[in-house]
Amino acid sequence: SDSERLLCSFIMIFGVMCTSLLMNDLSEMLLKLVEFNASYEESDKYSLFVGALRKFNHDVPIAAKFEQKMDRYFLYRWAHNRNMPMEAEHDHDLLEQLPGRVQTQIY
Repeated sequence: SDSERLLCSFIMIFGVMCTSLLMNDLSEMLLKLVEFNASYEESDKYSLFVGALRKFNHDVPIAAKFEQKMDRYFLYRWAHNRNMPMEAEHDHDLLEQLPGRVQTQIY
């Protein structure tokens, strides 16, 4: 009957709504996890860099004051890197198509 079809339609729409909300929450959690891991990877790369400096310094520890200056520098660069969106190869191709004046303003 028509009333059963109408009831089933509303139940199906409600089910689709619930599934959509759950998938949206799941995708947001995954994006936050990826962002968290990305910042960890950057700090991990920084630790490798400091370790490489220590190795080239014949295993003599780097001065604490110098290491603090490097920390501040890299934290500033990670927060204010204007060229971060231009890291992919296709972005460089797009940049090369821009006028020279615009390219110098970006860099």
